[in-house]
Amino acid sequence: MTLTSSLAAGFAKALSLKGLPIRIQYFSLSGTGAGSVYDDAGTLVQSGTSIWLSGAVFPLKTTEGSEDSVLLEQGKLQNKDKKLYVNGSTVFADLNKTVKIQLGSPTGDIYSTIPLGAKLQSIGTDDIYKKQYIRYLPTGSF
Repeated sequence: MTLTSSLAAGFAKALSLKGLPIRIQYFSLSGTGAGSVYDDAGTLVQSGTSIWLSGAVFPLKTTEGSEDSVLLEQGKLQNKDKKLYVNGSTVFADLNKTVKIQLGSPTGDIYSTIPLGAKLQSIGTDDIYKKQYIRYLPTGSF
């Protein structure tokens, strides 16, 4: 086992032991009408089944010069946003789609992804983790 594959395995094990249950739900637009772009009667419906996995959630790092603080200054993030980390080898669809993320099981706070792109951290051919910025949905809906 190489050093990088050991690192990936260690991260996966830490998530399985201490990670928070995470539910990911994907949504697609359904029922768009032929009317105006602004008045289309489209609704979001869940596409596929929910995916459950373990993840770690952290607050933003606001140290001057950090990636998080730069994104805050640019207005791309808000102070209450969080970072979600999942296993790099987790096979699931792109987090850049319309997604609801539930933190905890059987119920928990609902978040949406922030369209900055999920970032995959790899070393060589080993995927270590994926990071996604998430934003709290106070009403549980988009």
